[in-house]
Amino acid sequence: MAYKKRKVSGFTKARSPKKLIDLVSLRYCNKNNIFLIFLLEYKIIIMRLLPQFLKLSVLKTTMQRPDYHAEGNVWVHTQMVMDKAANIIQQLPDEKDKWIIMLAALSHDLGKPSTSQIGPEGFPHQHGHEKVGIEITKQFLSKLTNEKDIIDNVLFLVEHHLKPPQYHRNDVPDKAFVKLINTYGVKRLELLSYLSEADITGRKHRNPNGELIDPDAKPVIWYSPGITWSGSAR
Repeated sequence: MAYKKRKVSGFTKARSPKKLIDLVSLRYCNKNNIFLIFLLEYKIIIMRLLPQFLKLSVLKTTMQRPDYHAEGNVWVHTQMVMDKAANIIQQLPDEKDKWIIMLAALSHDLGKPSTSQIGPEGFPHQHGHEKVGIEITKQFLSKLTNEKDIIDNVLFLVEHHLKPPQYHRNDVPDKAFVKLINTYGVKRLELLSYLSEADITGRKHRNPNGELIDPDAKPVIWYSPGITWSGSAR
C-alpha cells in the first residue's frame, strides 16, 4: 500500500503508522507489533500521538541505580517493560485490559525524570516517582483517549506499581492484602500483578561482583490470580 507524503512537525514523512512509530524510536513490542495494532483498533490517530511520544525523550536522559537497573536509563527500562507486557497480555481475553496494561507499562515511570536525585551513595534515585507520575500520566493519557475506565485504571496502576515488591520485601501479613482487596477490588489487583511482573522482569540486576542477572517475578506471585485470591498470601 502506498502512503502519501506530508509534513509532520518539521519532518516530511510517509503517512505510514509504522514509520511514525519508528520516528520516535518506539520498539513496540514484539514481532506482532501489538501496540500498533491497539492504536489502529481503537482508531487513535497516529498523528495526534506524535507530540506526546516526543515528550518521552526525557526518559532517555534519566539514569537509574546501576544495581537494580543495570539495563541503563528509564527509556531502556520502559521498552523492556513493554516487551514483557506484550507477552504477558497474550493470556488476557479482554482487549481493554490489554490496552490498560500496555499504556500503564508505557507510563509507569513518567514521574522519574522530575524526581531524580543523586543519593549519598552516589547512585541516582527517584523516590516518590509513582505519586508524581499520576498527574503527568493523566495529562499524557488525555491526548490519547477519552475513555474514563482506561484512564482511571492506568492511573491506579501507575500510582501502585511499587506495591507488590514493597509488600514482598516487607513480608506484609495477610490482613494487609485483604484490606487491599476490600479497597481496590480483585480486578484491579489482577491488573497490578501483570504490570508488576512486566516491571520487575523488564530490567537487569547487577550483583556485587558485576554479574548481570535477570530478576524473576517472585514478588508478584503473592498477587497472582488463583494464588492470592485463595486467601493464602505466602
